[in-house]
This record gives sequence, C-alpha cells and structure tokens, in this order.
Amino acid sequence: MIITNQTAAFGSQTAKNSTANTSAIEEQFAEYLHEDSPEEILKKITEKGVQSLLEHKIDQMKKDATERAMASRGVSEADLAAMDPQDRTDMMQAIMDEVQRMIKQAMNEQMKRETRIDVMFQPGPMAPDTLAQVQSAQEVFF
Repeated sequence: MIITNQTAAFGSQTAKNSTANTSAIEEQFAEYLHEDSPEEILKKITEKGVQSLLEHKIDQMKKDATERAMASRGVSEADLAAMDPQDRTDMMQAIMDEVQRMIKQAMNEQMKRETRIDVMFQPGPMAPDTLAQVQSAQEVFF
C-alpha cells in the first residue's frame, strides 16, 4: 500500500475527529451528573424565572436516571475513569442513550396522565368509552 501525504493527512484528521468526539461525549456525560448548589438554583430562578425551575427539574431527572443506568450496569464514576478511552466513551454513550429513553418514557407517561385528566373535565355528554376512561382516571387520581 502506498501512503501519500493525503492518506496520512486523512488518518490524522480521523484521529482528531475521534478525539473531539470522545471529548464531546465526556463533557455531555459530565453535564448529566452535574448538580447545581442551592445557591446556584436560587440565582437562576431569580434571573430567569420559573423556566429555570423546570430546567432544574429536568437536570435532576437526568442525574437520577444516569445514576440508575450506571448502577444497573454495575459501573461507577471511578470505573469509568479507569476504562480505556474508547470503552469509556462507548459506555458513556450507552448510558446517555438509556437516560434519554428513560426520560422519554417518563414524559410519555406524564402526557398520558394529563390526557386522562383533560378527558375528565371535558364538557358535554360522554361516550361509553370516554366514561370508562374518566372512571379509570378517577381511580388513579382520587
């Protein structure tokens, strides 16, 4: 195989891209485990309002889900730090994928609960299937 300057440059660029991708994944994973102090939370709420409270709730959900995903795999932060860089990146990406799945599932369940509440308060006569949904929702919430 003849290696040209162009081939060598491509290999060098691929290594740089891989390193950049690894670094980006590690930074994103660190954000999943980050927790603001009470002072930081209060500052954000006073600066940005209620929206920051929602953001904090989502961040806390990510952190909790990340810890559960790590525990289910039997992996600690120290274990991750001791891994080969590629294995660590792969594990972090798998954990983040699972966290995203968990959050999506939780949000879908919340939407279903909200839909049941909305059905309960719709005006007008109810169809038999709607009445059954309302009764089911009442059992869950009341």
